[in-house]
Amino acid sequence: MLHAAANVVVSVVSGALFLLLWSTIASSERILAIDATAFEIAMSLHSDWLTTIVASITWIGNSSTLTVLSLAVGFWLARVGSRRRLVAFGAAMALGALLNVALKTSVQRVRPGVFEHLVSASGYSFPSGHSMGSMLFFGSLGYVLAVTLDAHRAWRALAVVSCLGCAVAIGLSRVYLGVHFFSDVMGGFAAGICWIGICIAATEAWTARRDMRVKSRAERGHTG
Repeated sequence: MLHAAANVVVSVVSGALFLLLWSTIASSERILAIDATAFEIAMSLHSDWLTTIVASITWIGNSSTLTVLSLAVGFWLARVGSRRRLVAFGAAMALGALLNVALKTSVQRVRPGVFEHLVSASGYSFPSGHSMGSMLFFGSLGYVLAVTLDAHRAWRALAVVSCLGCAVAIGLSRVYLGVHFFSDVMGGFAAGICWIGICIAATEAWTARRDMRVKSRAERGHTG
């Protein structure tokens, strides 16, 4: 239950950050200034070779790519019989994708036009679908690997850091390519972390309750 409580705290904090961004992206001078600075940095880094690399990074965050990767992870979890991890991962990815669409439709923020987009992009801007999707996938994958590698602390830490690094790289690629504001990316990260926390907390609580029922039935059977 301790893990479930920790995930609830993470969800509340990240959810609060998302709501703060949601309510202030159009009016906060500080957020607007941060967005402008992020684009200035992005433009100063533009080069043909770097754009090719960044475009490849952002491709990993495409919905089609994440769908294929998610199916592969789901198949592996089903094959090894890890029901708890499969439920948490499946809920995070499937319902998270629907949540992103709902959030975009609610906010309806127009995409930035600071400079010509370096890749094609359509739909509303906040929260970034690539950022939220990549955080959902790599965050959930990090959870799966953390549970799987529970007895190997060094490998577990490396796996989690690597997963989070991939999500961050994909999110930041959207700013470099000009298709999202930095606040869009942060909003996507916050929403993704919030939803992952909810899914993991619910799964951990369900698992703990199931284990208690199984233990209770075993004890009653033993005493009977």
